[in-house]
Amino acid sequence: MAVGSGGGGASVLLNGPLVSRAYDTGTRDRAEAMLATAEPGAVVIGGWADIAPLLYLQKAEGQREDIRLVQSWALDPLSLVVLVRSNMQERPVYFMSGVEVALRDSQVQTIPVGDWYRVLPRQEGNRASDSLAGRMP
Repeated sequence: MAVGSGGGGASVLLNGPLVSRAYDTGTRDRAEAMLATAEPGAVVIGGWADIAPLLYLQKAEGQREDIRLVQSWALDPLSLVVLVRSNMQERPVYFMSGVEVALRDSQVQTIPVGDWYRVLPRQEGNRASDSLAGRMP
């Protein structure tokens, strides 16, 4: 008699529906909400898990094709800084939590906007992101 034969099938049949994520729309809902809050022509920087749902909505469903999506893992930290600085004067720049390079850059400030941060040039005397930067190692 083979180990694991027999009883495993019943377990899958009984418990499968309990662990199914077939009707879980949380990822989609979050991605749609983020696209809805982004300003026209924005650059959005994030990790794969953050960008992939946005990319799906953009490419497969044609939502918010005006937004440029950038996967942070594809760029080294210096390239991310250059990307942020070169774009923030001309178009809105957002990044997901986990892309801390902008927080370390003294020339920018970050403003929380839902599940992401808007990056702005730092204004003299404006320390809006100091509380966020204080959490960084």
